[in-house]
Amino acid sequence: MRGIPTYRRSRAEGFSLLELVVVLTLLMVMTMMVMPVFKGALSEAKVEQSMLDMHAMIKSARSLAMSEGNEYRIYVNPKENRYWIGRWSGLNKKGERVFTPAPGIRDPIVQLPSSVKLMRPNKADFDRKRKEYYVTFYPSGVCSPSPTEILVNVGGDRRKQYKIKLDGLSIDFKEPGQR
Repeated sequence: MRGIPTYRRSRAEGFSLLELVVVLTLLMVMTMMVMPVFKGALSEAKVEQSMLDMHAMIKSARSLAMSEGNEYRIYVNPKENRYWIGRWSGLNKKGERVFTPAPGIRDPIVQLPSSVKLMRPNKADFDRKRKEYYVTFYPSGVCSPSPTEILVNVGGDRRKQYKIKLDGLSIDFKEPGQR
C-alpha cells in the first residue's frame, strides 16, 4: 500500500473553526464587560473638559477686557444650559448698552452637555431682554457684581458641583469635593 500517500495534519497549520468561534466569543464577552467602565470615564472626562473650558472662557473675557480696554460680559442662561462671551459694541437708538458675541473667539456661545446643569449664578446681574444672567468685566480687570459664584451640577447631584467664584480680580475654580 505504498501507492496511496497518507497525509497527517499538523496542529501548526491553523485553528479549527470551532476554536476561532470560542476565542472570538470570549473576546466579545470581555469587551462587553469593560465597555461601561470606558463609557463612564469618557462621560466624566467630557464634563470635566466642559468645566475647564468654561473657566478658561471666563478668564479670556477678563483678559480681553483688560487688553482691549473694552467691557466684556459672561452671559449665563440656566434654562437653555449655555453661556457665552459678549463684547460691548456701543449704544442702540434708545441709549441702551449693546453686547454682541465676542469676535475672534472660536465658539462664543457654548452649549453644555446634557449631563451637567448650569445653575442660577449667585449675585449676578440680569438682562431682562435676553433673559440671561451676566457678570461684567471692566478694562481694569475687575468684575461686577462681586463676589459672584457660577455653579454647575453634574447629573442633578448637588454633591457633585463645580464652582467658579468671581471676586474682584480673582477667579477661583473648584471641582466637586474641594472646599
